[in-house]
Amino acid sequence: MKRIMLMTIAVLLLGFSGKSQTAVVADLCVVSFADGKMFYAEVISVNGGIVNTKMVHSGALYSFAGRVVTASSGAYKKGHTCQRVQYYGPSTTVVTGRPPFVEVIFGDGAYFYALVENLSPDGSVYSTKMLHSGNKYKFNVNGTVVESSGVYPVGHKVKEIYPLFLKK
Repeated sequence: MKRIMLMTIAVLLLGFSGKSQTAVVADLCVVSFADGKMFYAEVISVNGGIVNTKMVHSGALYSFAGRVVTASSGAYKKGHTCQRVQYYGPSTTVVTGRPPFVEVIFGDGAYFYALVENLSPDGSVYSTKMLHSGNKYKFNVNGTVVESSGVYPVGHKVKEIYPLFLKK
């Protein structure tokens, strides 16, 4: 778990389809639609210039080419132009400072994205808010839940926490 303090990641994104019970580090997509509503999605594949995603709150599938929706099973239809579409992923270089998001892989293999609300000055505790549920967790440097408003109790040991940074 020293990766948490050092914010060092040497994991490359591998293509995959859907959720898995094995550890997967996937890019996170942050989408602001034209009406100003913002949603979060997991990147499930990239085919040429098309990025295929799955919304974390609803499971709706969206494909994007730049800021344009090219396919959709959700409320925003094909042809919709978004205000913003940004991607966050693990860094392959040493990065310091607080990451905006993390991917948390819990002890049972389930993984979820979280907004990092705070990082202690010494880097030993992440305060997070899960994007799919709004539940809040604090994790210490050893990967142990030290505060919880969700289903994983205090004392639960996570497998890994991956910092996610804005991709250029």
